[in-house]
Amino acid sequence: MTAVAEIWERFKGTMADRVAVLEQAAMALLEDTLDDDLRQQVGRAAHQLTSSLSTFGFTEGSRLAREIEHMFQTGVVLE
Repeated sequence: MTAVAEIWERFKGTMADRVAVLEQAAMALLEDTLDDDLRQQVGRAAHQLTSSLSTFGFTEGSRLAREIEHMFQTGVVLE
């Protein structure tokens, strides 16, 4: 197993946790219950995913996370 694959195995749970925050925010948007705390959490999670996914070679996932981060930073979120 390569070094990157070994590191991915160690951190994929953390990545899943960050994705879970994004999913929670998506549901909150649909239910019109998104609060400032969750908005901040999703901004941080998306930021962390952007760099982490890029490091592991998931360029499309990184690009999407960057878009999500930008939407939450600017307040331009589908509502």
